[in-house]
Amino acid sequence: MTRLRTQAAAKDTFSEVLNLDLADAAPTVCLASSPVESLPEYQRLSMTDAVRQEFENVVRNVRSGFDAEDVIFREYDAGSKPDAHEIEYLALAEADFVADQFKAFSDGRRHYEQTCDLLGFGG
Repeated sequence: MTRLRTQAAAKDTFSEVLNLDLADAAPTVCLASSPVESLPEYQRLSMTDAVRQEFENVVRNVRSGFDAEDVIFREYDAGSKPDAHEIEYLALAEADFVADQFKAFSDGRRHYEQTCDLLGFGG
């Protein structure tokens, strides 16, 4: 997928998401927690076929309500409240405040690096 640096790239990426064949995409749910004075723990949720299908149905229902031509794409603004037809975009690799949230888990370095690699930050 393209990086979300421009409105055109955001629109192209959104179109890719709308056209994604869910049969080729496996939903994954990951959880992270950090109890006080403990290392963070990361877990991937094991899902039955029924739960996976439910996630896919949610995605289908949400994306069926969108048409990329009718959506207005705006650059992310922390204080904004977009309307239902507006979507904000953000280049995660260039968003220090997002990377900083993952750095808070730096004691779990291996998981931190894997998460950053998945999001395109580089550990």
